[in-house]
Amino acid sequence: MSFLTPLYVLGALAVIGPIIFHLIRRTPKGEVPFSSLMFLTPTPPRLTRRSRLDNILLLLLRGAVLCLLAVAFARPFWRQAAQLDFGASERRRTVVLVDTSASMRRADLWAKARGVASQVIAESRPGDELAVLAFDTTSHPLLGFEESQTLDPTRRQAVAESRLKALEPSWGGTDLGRALVDAVAAIEDVADKGEKAGKMPRRVVLISDLQQGARLDALGEFAWPSDVELDLKIVDADGSNAGLSALADSLEPEPAGKETERRVRIANDASSRREAFELVWLDEKGAESGQPVEAYVPPGESRVVRVPRPAGSQALRSLRLKGDVHGFDNALYFADEVRDESTVVYVGTDAADDPAGLLYYLQRVFQDTPSRTVHVVSASRPRRSQASLRPPS
Repeated sequence: MSFLTPLYVLGALAVIGPIIFHLIRRTPKGEVPFSSLMFLTPTPPRLTRRSRLDNILLLLLRGAVLCLLAVAFARPFWRQAAQLDFGASERRRTVVLVDTSASMRRADLWAKARGVASQVIAESRPGDELAVLAFDTTSHPLLGFEESQTLDPTRRQAVAESRLKALEPSWGGTDLGRALVDAVAAIEDVADKGEKAGKMPRRVVLISDLQQGARLDALGEFAWPSDVELDLKIVDADGSNAGLSALADSLEPEPAGKETERRVRIANDASSRREAFELVWLDEKGAESGQPVEAYVPPGESRVVRVPRPAGSQALRSLRLKGDVHGFDNALYFADEVRDESTVVYVGTDAADDPAGLLYYLQRVFQDTPSRTVHVVSASRPRRSQASLRPPS
C-alpha cells in the first residue's frame, strides 16, 4: 500500500492528546460545605496515582478517530498490474466470415447473422487486427487487414458496421470450404511486425447456418494451421430444410436407346419433421413433365436418387424437389449438352486385335465418355518404290 500525500500520516501523532487529557486529574466535584470549616484555608487533595487511566474504551475510540483521519488525508492506494487492451500480449488477429448464401434468406436468419457480426466487431479491442469477409460460392472482403490497419479503432468499427449494414444475402450456393481456406490465407498473408507479433492469437469467426448443402471439397487436402482458432457462431431458424445437389455422371456411356437419367443427392436436416419427398422434371414453361419420383430421406441423413428423364422430352430445363419447407435449394437447372466427337488417326499396319501392336492399346486409351466420343481410325503407311530408294547418280 502507498500514499499519495504521505505527510498526512504524521497527523496520527495527535493521538497523544487524548492520552494526556486522560492522565490529568481534575479537582473533585460535588463539594459539601461545613460550618466548622468555612474559616480554614482550602488545600487541594493529594493525588496518590497520577498515571491512572479512566474510561479506557473512550480513550481508544478517540485515538482511532484521529488515526483514521490521518490515514484518510494521506489517500492510501494499492498497486497492481493492469492489463491494457492495446497491450502487445493481448492483441488478436481476427477474420469475421459472414455467410451470405441463399440459405440465409430463410425466416430471420440474416437479421440474426448481422446482429452476431455486429457484436463481434464491437467486441474487438483497439490493438486488434480485424478483417470482415462475406462468402457464398466465392468469398470477397468487406474490410481487409491493410485497410483496417490504417483506420482509427473507432473509425474501423464504424466502417465495418456500415458495410455490413449494406450487405444482403445472394441467391448463390454455399462453398464453405473455399471460404475457410480464403480466411486462413488472409490471416497468413499479413506480415508480422516485431518479435512478439508472432505470438499474436489468430482466429476465424464463422457466422453461418451451416446448412447441409454447403460444399467442403476445398478442405479435403488443406492443412489447417494449429494456431488458428475456429469460432463457430451458428444461427438457426424454425422449420426443416432439405437440399438438392447434383452428382457427377457416370464415365460409362449409356447404351443407345436407353433413357438418360440424373443422379442427385437429397440431404435432410437432423431437426426435420419431414422424410418423404418427390422429384419432378419441369419444362421451359415450368410445367411438370412425367411421373414424380418418390424419395424417402430420414432426418439427419442423405440419399442418392436416380431420376430418369421422361421419354420424348427434349426441352426439360430443371429438376425440382417437392415437400420441403424452404425452397431456396430445391431446384437443379440443366443445359443442353453437346457431345464432342474427335478422330485419332493411327498410321501403321498393326491389327486392332493384336496385343503386340500399338493400335490395340491406342483404342483402349481413348474411351468414350458422356461428353466425348473418340473414333480411332487406322491408316496403312504407303511403301516407297525401289526407284525412290536408289541414291541419285
